[in-house]
Amino acid sequence: MDPYSKKEFEREFLEYQLPVSIPLMRVGLIITLSLFLLYAVLNEIIFPGSESGRFFLRFGIIFPYILLSLAVISIKALQSKLNVILTIINILTAIPVFVVGAFSGISVKGYDYYYTWVGLVIIGIFTFYRIRFRNLVITGVVLILAYIAAILYNYSYADNPETFLNQLLFVISMASVGFFIAYIFEIKNRKDFTQNKKLTDHYTVLVNEMKAKESAQAELVQTQMKYLHALDAIPDMVYITDPHLNIVLVNNSLKDWDSMFNENDNIIGTRVDERFPFISPEIYMEEMNYVISTGNIHISEKKYRVKESDIFIEVRKVPIFLDNKVGQIMVILRDISKKKEVEDLKLRNAEQKEVMLREIHHRVKNNLAIVISLLSLQMRNTPNPELKKPMKDIELRIRSMALIHEHLYRSEHLDRIPLSNYIHSLSAIILGTLSEGNIRLIPELTPTDISIETALPIGLITNELVTNAIKYAFPDKREGELWIILRPEPNDGDYYRLTVKDNGIGLPRDFSFEKQTSMGMFIVKLLIQQLGAKLEIENNSGACFHVIFKNLIT
Repeated sequence: MDPYSKKEFEREFLEYQLPVSIPLMRVGLIITLSLFLLYAVLNEIIFPGSESGRFFLRFGIIFPYILLSLAVISIKALQSKLNVILTIINILTAIPVFVVGAFSGISVKGYDYYYTWVGLVIIGIFTFYRIRFRNLVITGVVLILAYIAAILYNYSYADNPETFLNQLLFVISMASVGFFIAYIFEIKNRKDFTQNKKLTDHYTVLVNEMKAKESAQAELVQTQMKYLHALDAIPDMVYITDPHLNIVLVNNSLKDWDSMFNENDNIIGTRVDERFPFISPEIYMEEMNYVISTGNIHISEKKYRVKESDIFIEVRKVPIFLDNKVGQIMVILRDISKKKEVEDLKLRNAEQKEVMLREIHHRVKNNLAIVISLLSLQMRNTPNPELKKPMKDIELRIRSMALIHEHLYRSEHLDRIPLSNYIHSLSAIILGTLSEGNIRLIPELTPTDISIETALPIGLITNELVTNAIKYAFPDKREGELWIILRPEPNDGDYYRLTVKDNGIGLPRDFSFEKQTSMGMFIVKLLIQQLGAKLEIENNSGACFHVIFKNLIT
């Protein structure tokens, strides 16, 4: 066996040995834990509080290593690294072996258990762990050295050299027994693996040969029938051509369709451009050459004039590989004329619907403009100034609704409007109507689209808040600034915050939104509830109203 093959064999053997040994390792480790716990419990029951019993419990220091081994062999993702991981864990057991012996001595009651425990640890590792054999040997040597180091460290060898030597020989004997047990397992597993590998290789070759023979026989018998049955089962029209455009195979759907245009029912053997003269041979050949050169499927839609009527065909050219190259091409024709008619009808209906909706919004806007004009005329003819104020408020509310229909009329999408543009236009109209030039509007509006169902209450809320700010925040025509801010909520993009704030005189100290009885505040309350929105009010260096609402446009 050459070095490379030997290395590969060892790798495959290790991959075989570890997985099949995992159940044995798991059972052995669990039994070890269970026996230790059983002995500890029995010792405490029979000899409660004995010094030797307490010393026995020191051996539980190896529990974490056993539990770690159980965890590692249970994780599938670590299966490929088990040899290295388990080797490291076993070598690290030298630490508890040294610690238990180094910090005790022959004078400690129960110390006689120590060398026996070390021997059991070594033989247990050799017996349960099926890692690489040389790693087991290295582990055993390290543990024996850890045992010797512990004895030398606690000077127990000097108290009774004969006992020390006998115990050391016992540990070495236990290691030797474990060595031979592991060696026997290694030889047996190698023999089983070699036999299984040979059987598997021979079986695989035999199965592959049988499958290849059966496949070839089935292909010879069924190829033609398979093509015919498959093609005839397809409702689309299908034919197969060679690279020279000669038709070699057709299905029943194409035969039925062809019979409406050609009296000669012998399609096979004719050229495509001769059988179907309405096909452009130049474009057809260009597409065929693309399929032949690239081996990719080509999909296109064609419009043909056949017997004074237009038909729409979806054409799929699918390469058929023979000896690793394109030898034939399957052409699949699907009549999509009715689908085109339906699509055209839907498009026309959608266009008509859009025109009608635009006309509706235009007429609503014009009707509201007439109402506004009537209100303006009435205000001019009303001598009572107290009556003009509510009429002006009503006019502004109607303007906010009319402005929505104007934006919808001009928008590309009839189901939504750009909220930032709408609020900006509305605020400018209100300011131009009520302000005398002493208030500067500062818009900070993030562009976003909004549905008409949300836009209408938002517009009315904006109208009331901006109107109140202009009326009450800047008495005696004092100058000031009015901010209109629209931003998405930072933690939830579905929610937006509309802020109307000023740097005017602020709200009265006893201001309570819930106790307000004015028509404007009453409208704001109703609209906030309708939107399911939230209203926050601040009164610091002017009044500030925050409306947090959800944008339902997705």
